[in-house]
Amino acid sequence: MSRKKFVRDKEEVLRERFVKHGVGEFDELVPVFMHKIGDQEVQCCDARTLWQWLGTKTKFNDWIKRRIEEYTFIQENDYSFLLKNGENSETTGTIRGRSQKNYAITLDMSKQLCMLENTDKGKQVRKYFIECEKTHIAAQQRQVTLTASIAEIGTFDDKNWLQVRFEGKEARKEFVSALADHGLDYISGCAKATNDIYIPLFGGKASDLKAALGLAHYGSIRDNLSKVHLAALRLVELLIIEVLKQKQIYGNSECIKTCGVTAQLVAKPLEGILPKVVKQKIKKERPSFKRV
Repeated sequence: MSRKKFVRDKEEVLRERFVKHGVGEFDELVPVFMHKIGDQEVQCCDARTLWQWLGTKTKFNDWIKRRIEEYTFIQENDYSFLLKNGENSETTGTIRGRSQKNYAITLDMSKQLCMLENTDKGKQVRKYFIECEKTHIAAQQRQVTLTASIAEIGTFDDKNWLQVRFEGKEARKEFVSALADHGLDYISGCAKATNDIYIPLFGGKASDLKAALGLAHYGSIRDNLSKVHLAALRLVELLIIEVLKQKQIYGNSECIKTCGVTAQLVAKPLEGILPKVVKQKIKKERPSFKRV
């Protein structure tokens, strides 16, 4: 089979999935992820993936450059370049010896690009992005409410859980940054690396944990883990950072492998001590706060 025919057949299969599953399955087809643009972490998507699903006939490089120029999108405000394989430049890959750029674009820019296409598919994708924004805002509001409740009327254990959770968040940011510096492909590798940590520690991948904890698709796993589980997770991620640095490990597959191996090494001596989340629903240490 020729390369052109293989690419065409692959695109047809993907488009069939889109037609079959619709917007409800867009989280798999046009993933939304957190990415640093300027000095802020914001929701983004990969421009090349969006272009593919919009079905635009114009070549990607011509399409994205024209849109940026015509509608004055600004680098580090509306978009930035996705680094890949540890490269620290705008060039993020090659196709037959030619440089390839991958763009992380904000959801605001994504919605505008969808509207400019003026197609039913563009309208569907735009609605999906709007729902992603709503879910993200709602999650932030819940976290603010929880923090305020604990600070006001929480017990010592509640405040201790919050401290562990915040420390875990900082470790997670450092962990994701280290993986990117060592060549992890965020789009294809981050979910795989995370699952390879969750499986030995908690007994299942992210989707299994959400089911065990009774969470919706966009529910936060870490906001529903016990202090013990959060501490174990933080330990693993900090150890992975050190292993990557000391052993000078680079590359997408090598980073993923390091995550899995490190998690297994930590999980082994904790067997029988650290409960598996997937096998039994863990009773949350956070109480539901009610005023009397």
